[in-house]
Parts: sequence; structure tokens; C-alpha cells
Amino acid sequence: MTEKSPGHDETFRKAMDSAYRILSIRSRSEEELRQKLRQKGFQDIIVNEIISSLKEKGYVNDADFALNFSRYLLRTRRYGLIRIAEELRKKGVPPGKVQDAVHVVRREIDEREMVVASLEGKLRGNDISRMDEKGKKRVVQYLYRKGFPLNTIYEVLKSRKWNGVNDDREGD
Repeated sequence: MTEKSPGHDETFRKAMDSAYRILSIRSRSEEELRQKLRQKGFQDIIVNEIISSLKEKGYVNDADFALNFSRYLLRTRRYGLIRIAEELRKKGVPPGKVQDAVHVVRREIDEREMVVASLEGKLRGNDISRMDEKGKKRVVQYLYRKGFPLNTIYEVLKSRKWNGVNDDREGD
């Protein structure tokens, strides 16, 4: 057992108060919380103790965070599964937990319907048949950036009789 330095208890209390304030704003991944506490100047040994304590109490749980954040991105931002996985990785969620969350969310949605909803939101009632080739490409790029697979994007566009969309994918 390592000996605690003088002032350890006071530093621990300050770090724990800081962690609670950070978590009161919104839920965080373990890595996000770790980075925030380090930015505030707390040493790794204190940060590790705080994280461990908060995990035991259930305040930090990457699996719950990943699932809730995935649902949020899906419902409010209308992101596709590819983009959701990317956003989770940016938050420091471990790959296994990213996969698990995306797998659960995949069962909760119809990705084609999500593409349609995003497409309708983007077009805002504009007639897609009047778009030039450049405009159509922009729409495809928009949907791709939202995290939808190109094959699903082109399926939806073709099913909506959006003629003139060139499926110029290479090896997809």
C-alpha cells in the first residue's frame, strides 16, 4: 500500500467536488472525465482514485454513457450508425463498448427511415427533381457525413425515384 502524501485527503475532496460538478452538467465517458480532471491540474493518482470511486457508485459507466449518447445522436441529430460510432470513439469510449451500443441502437431503428427523415429535413419541402447534378451530389455528401452507408443512401434515393443520381461509388 502506498503512503498518502500530506494534503491527499484535501486534494481528493477538491477533485471529487470538481468531478461531481463536471458530471452535473452532463454524463461523461470515463476518458472525458479523466481529461477534464487532468486539465484542472489533478495528478493521475488522484484522478484514478476519483474515477474508481465514481465507477463503484455508478456515476461513471462507459456502457451506459455509450448507449445513452448513441440514442441522443440518433434522435436529435439524426446521425447514422457510422457517425455515432465515430462520435463515441472521440469521447474515449472503448471499442467494445462502442460496438455494443451501436448494435443495440441498430435494432431500435430502421436506417432507411433515418435516411428519409434526414433527406426530408435537408430538403425542407424543395422539389428534388429540380436539382442539378451538383445539388444532388451535395445531398449525397450531406447524408454520408451524417453517417449513413452509401449503399443505403443510393437505395433510398432510387426508391424515391430521384432520377439522375449517379452511383459513382468506387468498389462500395
